[in-house]
Amino acid sequence: MELEVEITRLGAQGDAVAERPDGPIFVPFTLPGERVRVAVDPKSDHATLLDVLEQSAERVAPVARISACAAAARSSTWR
Repeated sequence: MELEVEITRLGAQGDAVAERPDGPIFVPFTLPGERVRVAVDPKSDHATLLDVLEQSAERVAPVARISACAAAARSSTWR
């Protein structure tokens, strides 16, 4: 299922969180304040990023094209 959501905060494991009436959705590679289109996995509370519709003012270009650590890759686009 595709949804348009606003990212409200970062979760404890580095994925961003969008709130829904039935609970949070965890969206990797996004930042608080962004409006995104996602594909939600119906069997979990995770989603796949399809498109960033409105970028956060805090988004910057990644420092490395490929990162050895997923956590570093997720945080490398945030000031």
